[in-house]
Amino acid sequence: QELFKYSLLSIIFHKLNAFPVKRGMPDRKAIKRALEVLKEKKVLGIFPEGTRSKDGKLQEPEPGIALLAAKSIDVILVPVAIKGNYRFFSCLNVIFGEPINFDDYYKLEKLNSQELKSMSKDIFSRVSELMLT
Repeated sequence: QELFKYSLLSIIFHKLNAFPVKRGMPDRKAIKRALEVLKEKKVLGIFPEGTRSKDGKLQEPEPGIALLAAKSIDVILVPVAIKGNYRFFSCLNVIFGEPINFDDYYKLEKLNSQELKSMSKDIFSRVSELMLT
């Protein structure tokens, strides 16, 4: 959300159809907007840690990624790892993983918070594997 305060970045983000997300707390408005994007069958990029990593190490995923996947049947989730130096104009490697199937989770009537955490960790373990390549 704080990146949208800078006019140039805000213009770029809006051109890319990005939207602000409040960090450190559940953001119902952002979840609703993300579900709309998925319902329209558009691409949605998510950083499941909810923040940038200052040292390049993965942090714990937030459960929002699982919530979006669980509420969006027929959505294909492709894990992506971004590796490299995070300085401006430096080279990055973007690694795409195999699509994830959520059929086992969709069979459940309703996911509780523990199941959402488990699902988030399942998703994020795929990103962790990509970071090792």
